[in-house]
Amino acid sequence: MRRLVCPGGIVAVRDADYESWTWHPADGRLARWLELYHEIARANRGEPDAGRYLLSGARQAGFTRLTPSASAWCFATPDDGGWWGGLWVDRIPSFVRAKACFVVRIPIRQIMNEFARRRTTPR
Repeated sequence: MRRLVCPGGIVAVRDADYESWTWHPADGRLARWLELYHEIARANRGEPDAGRYLLSGARQAGFTRLTPSASAWCFATPDDGGWWGGLWVDRIPSFVRAKACFVVRIPIRQIMNEFARRRTTPR
């Protein structure tokens, strides 16, 4: 990106840090999903916790004028929780089709049911 940005231009990056995700009440199925997400992402040469490396990566790339920031999302209302649960109910089938997914045994129906339940149940 540094080579491609015009002089004085701006590069903005943002990524997740899945390891920092948490929910209440605790649920072993979602904890297992998070483990599997990490395993599959890394098997596909991805980094599910890339957000924590963005600043150091920008420095290593030679960027010097940096403005780091962070944000947190809280899905505490029924509408927000519904959006989040629905998002993952929609994403999980494509996640399952990932080649690396077949290497591990995934209780995918249980995980999808938990996301679907969280879509309709206020916390």
